[in-house]
Amino acid sequence: MVPLTSPRAATLLAGIVLLGVGCRSQPRATTNAPSADFLVTAGDSAFWVSTVDGRLRMRRAALTLAYVDGRFYELYVADDDRSYYDALLIGQRIYRRDLVSGDSVQVFEDKRVTNNAHRYAAEHPDERRLVDD
Repeated sequence: MVPLTSPRAATLLAGIVLLGVGCRSQPRATTNAPSADFLVTAGDSAFWVSTVDGRLRMRRAALTLAYVDGRFYELYVADDDRSYYDALLIGQRIYRRDLVSGDSVQVFEDKRVTNNAHRYAAEHPDERRLVDD
């Protein structure tokens, strides 16, 4: 799959594909949309085009996709807050979510924040971490 550079270009491409699928020289025997199930990516967005109950549907989501070993994964970032009252220790973790099973796996953690949080906790045993809110 070739990534596009803008959501507008992806929408245009999806529209062209859908018009091409729907245009035929002979009339169709049924009014249902043809079978379709594909993804179009554009920068920070993805478009999932599929047919459901004979109707064509297109869903857009602000996500980044990766294609590894024949499977699509969503990549997303989550904050890793290990802060104390006198020490703000916030990093980020990167996860990949399998689009078929929905399973998520962490693929990156900022070890500097983790190591600093452990060191700060050891040096300040009486301090408590801040609550998540």
